[in-house]
Amino acid sequence: MTHFRAIPLTLLATFTLISCGSPKGQTPETESELLASSKRYVCSSDVLLRNDDLSPSPAPLLQSSTSVTLLGGSKSGTGSLAEHKFTKIKLDNGSSGWISTKFLKTAPCVAGNSLNAGSIPGSVLHFTGDRPGVLAMLDAIAYSEFRNSPEATSARAYNLLFGHRFFSSFARHPDTVICQDLCSAAAGRYQFMPVTWEESQNYIANNTISEIPWMRGRLPDFSPASQDKMAIYKIWYRFAYGQLRTLSQNDNVTLKSATAKLAPEWASLPGDFHGQGGVKWEEFKQFFWKRYTFYNK
Repeated sequence: MTHFRAIPLTLLATFTLISCGSPKGQTPETESELLASSKRYVCSSDVLLRNDDLSPSPAPLLQSSTSVTLLGGSKSGTGSLAEHKFTKIKLDNGSSGWISTKFLKTAPCVAGNSLNAGSIPGSVLHFTGDRPGVLAMLDAIAYSEFRNSPEATSARAYNLLFGHRFFSSFARHPDTVICQDLCSAAAGRYQFMPVTWEESQNYIANNTISEIPWMRGRLPDFSPASQDKMAIYKIWYRFAYGQLRTLSQNDNVTLKSATAKLAPEWASLPGDFHGQGGVKWEEFKQFFWKRYTFYNK
């Protein structure tokens, strides 16, 4: 989605939150399996990093998503942390800290040094009642919105605000403005702006879309399934739905045409329509076809 430019803000230092996960969506059962499974992860802002005495870190060690290395070692928590075992990690900036292996085994994160299409073991979509080209485009839009971040391939993207902040309630669009160089109230896996969400809801409520027969009336909430459905509606609204539904494997001409139609809606897509740094076509195309192949099994 398109965001609004603002005067840069000075952000107050806060505790660093990070989380790491197991490779390829698998969950190691023991700490030894966890440490043997992968040494490198790209981790998201989710779980508190702690000092050697297991107290919260006094200063931020991580500005946003970054790569970390598992160093090993084990400590048992006490008091409210008695159920936790901790292992040491090192950030790429040289800082280190301890993180609960409970979170390492359950929180979403991508193993390896970078994100790629193969890092998604399956679909995180909550609505899959459409053709491979449409479903692959949903994944590709999310990848473009959150590239270089684990949220690109994680179900956590449905809870994400602009600026890598999270919201918890799916009752409605959170409509929360975040300013970090740019100011935006974009939210969810497809970074919908509040006005876009409401205008689309009004259209859906008052019109029948014959090409999307399951789209009947306003969506009940901002849940993951509703976000998927709204993204499909916006694909239809931008006249790309028919092209994607009938898209054949490796038909790059049609894919490029459909993507160009969607660029005014999502500034992150190839073409840099809004001048906010869209993803490169070659990177986008590679990701899209890997996801298409997955849904076309």
